[in-house]
Amino acid sequence: MTTTQRWFGLGLALLLGGCGGSGTPRENSAVSTTFGYGSPQAATSDQAGAMGATVSSIEAFRTAPGTGSGLGAADAASVTGALLQGGPIGSFSPAEVGATSAAAFDVPACAVVTSGKVSFNGCRVTVSQSSGGTSTSGSVTVNGDVSLSADLQTLTWDLTYGVGLTMSGTSPLTMSGTLHSAGRVVVTATTAVGAITSEVSLTVSAGGQTVSAALDESLAFDVTRSDTCASGVVGGTLEAKRVWTTRPSGASPADLPDEAAKVEWTGCGTATVRLGSR
Repeated sequence: MTTTQRWFGLGLALLLGGCGGSGTPRENSAVSTTFGYGSPQAATSDQAGAMGATVSSIEAFRTAPGTGSGLGAADAASVTGALLQGGPIGSFSPAEVGATSAAAFDVPACAVVTSGKVSFNGCRVTVSQSSGGTSTSGSVTVNGDVSLSADLQTLTWDLTYGVGLTMSGTSPLTMSGTLHSAGRVVVTATTAVGAITSEVSLTVSAGGQTVSAALDESLAFDVTRSDTCASGVVGGTLEAKRVWTTRPSGASPADLPDEAAKVEWTGCGTATVRLGSR
């Protein structure tokens, strides 16, 4: 599923939930929220492989710091999408609309790659897509940086994304949103220990209605990794949490629940998962 498909899907869901609500700058509430967890159950292949893409992207940036690898390492949507029942609704990135290199930005010079660091300054990807009788236009932006320590072991980032999209056709819809993503991961040849947070706000307008929503996500992990394992992780633990800080009026916690999951790996592709609730 593409970024625009995912975000328009969320937008339509919010419209069905009702109107009202607003998002304001905030600290990440998912980090401090406590969940109760159920009994462990065997993880699916998607759940057991949830960290694979993130670990691969981090290793790619360590090997060759660049625009695409920097955005990939800082994008944890695949992890929360695999573990939380609501899917990857809390994250979006220019990488998913084609920003896999500096050349993809409207002005490539906006992304500056130096030794162990990539800085994004007003970088923008113009979106223009058509499918059937529906067309999507707008832009996705990114500002901030991704940095690697001199010893090649600590990766940190602080990025702010923005989206402004319009969908025309039988169900016209406009959307604007922001996402702040920050993280710190310490990596060795066999381990990855870190924390990632994101805070997202979204406003959607269609059919005379305007709705707003906001949610926070967090990841905390201490895993053992191996290049010989296709899913990347062979041991350790991960906790993923999502907390709605603003639900649209008319949407209850049952409609849009806070979610969490704890994963414990016992081997390559083998893990147990415990789902959390409040």
